[in-house]
Amino acid sequence: MRTTLTLQNRSDLLPLCRSFVRTLSELAGFSDKKEHRIILATEEAFMTTLAGAYEPDETGLIEVYGIIEPHALTVSFCDRGLPFDPATLGEFDPRRLSARDTDLTGIELFFMKEIADQVCWLNHGRDGKELRLAFFRPTPDITEQLPAHDLSPFQPDVPPAPPQNYAIRPVQANEFVQVAQCIYKAYGYSYPNEDMYYPERIATLVESGKLISVVAVDLHGRLAGHYALERFDLGAIVESGQAVISPEHRGRGLMGVMRTRLEAEAMRLGLDGIYSQPVTSHTRSQLVNIKNHSRPFGLSLGLVPQTLNFKRLSVEPLQQRESCLYYYKSLKPVTSKTIYVGAPYRDIVVTIYRQAGMVVSVLPDETAVPLPENASVNTQFHPSWGFGTVIIKENGDDCAKLVKQGLFHLTMKAGAHMVYLVIPLEEQGYSRLLDTARELGFIFSGIAPSALSGKDALRLQFVNCDIDFDRLQIAEDEARLIVDYIRREYQAAALPLCP
Repeated sequence: MRTTLTLQNRSDLLPLCRSFVRTLSELAGFSDKKEHRIILATEEAFMTTLAGAYEPDETGLIEVYGIIEPHALTVSFCDRGLPFDPATLGEFDPRRLSARDTDLTGIELFFMKEIADQVCWLNHGRDGKELRLAFFRPTPDITEQLPAHDLSPFQPDVPPAPPQNYAIRPVQANEFVQVAQCIYKAYGYSYPNEDMYYPERIATLVESGKLISVVAVDLHGRLAGHYALERFDLGAIVESGQAVISPEHRGRGLMGVMRTRLEAEAMRLGLDGIYSQPVTSHTRSQLVNIKNHSRPFGLSLGLVPQTLNFKRLSVEPLQQRESCLYYYKSLKPVTSKTIYVGAPYRDIVVTIYRQAGMVVSVLPDETAVPLPENASVNTQFHPSWGFGTVIIKENGDDCAKLVKQGLFHLTMKAGAHMVYLVIPLEEQGYSRLLDTARELGFIFSGIAPSALSGKDALRLQFVNCDIDFDRLQIAEDEARLIVDYIRREYQAAALPLCP
């Protein structure tokens, strides 16, 4: 369900916004206590938008969108006023409050981040900007649906199951609880994608086509493994993940068989390609990608929180944030394309494409092109993962400024350990942005084929934590070449912001 409330930029219209959000919260099934908190967060969002959108004597509109989906309520505040810099909100720390210090600067952002499950700023260029808050609807997670004895962790030393044939097929409606159970037994509460703990959310994602889920079923009809493709934007490329195998069924090639079935389903849907981000604490998932002819295109340093639990794979507990390689496999014949990349990364970009067997014409990004006044830049913080993304949708004169603001907000305000910057590769006019990004401390991360509306993108990363490259386990030389390049960039870059 989608509804819209259009208001003038007047503070005395706040009660109308409050009533609108209250009705949405009631329809979404939130408790009275949670409803009160949602109203508080959206009040702050409305007043923040009001204060930053227009000049004091200027009349304009603020559109409030409410979207109720099976898993979440999303409330967005949109305007076509002045560009907004989240850094102007300041930073609020409740621990500093005292009788002598009553400074409430930054409390608006504090309330929004504390209450909402997701908060992001989207700069839509000439179409204005958006402040978006998402609140997950109340559904019981797997620990509230099964008794404790059905949730005991997988034990790595269990006897292997008898030799048998497995059914590899799409997940069925009565198996979503088992999927969540497998994830919980393998990872406890350390798995970063919390949707996988909620059977109802898994069901919603599968039914909407945003999750293509395949399971391996043993001779007793129980789940022996799970593997999925994530398609959250319903685009032409998908990410493989959420892979888990019960210990008694490991070592039988189930991961590879499920991956083959997923690729067949992706091809049936006419998708362009599959990317995956296998961890570097071990090489098992890398080998699955290599066996399925995926090629390495980059390395995302510090992508996954250190709390991710690998003890069921007999791997040492993580000593640092988990770094993940970036693999990609095209599902369609790859046609020749022209990309534009600045001199600092031209050689490594050419090497990566050549290793992947992709034909590209690489041209220098040196031609000045006319740009619109406002860029379209999406900035988002992913709290459960601890990283942020800055995605360039459309270039503009203020693009470099927006990237700088986004980096400041994500690292200094939201506390992101990593920030990933995504820049179009098949368009000219980004040389100045690339220079600015390097001055800010961004280093190379890789290439993301077809990531921006079917076109390739350059990925950079800002490392706001310590990385020990000696701990990274790499399965093949082609990936190691990329890792070694990024290691040299990391060592040459300035020290990270965090202690």
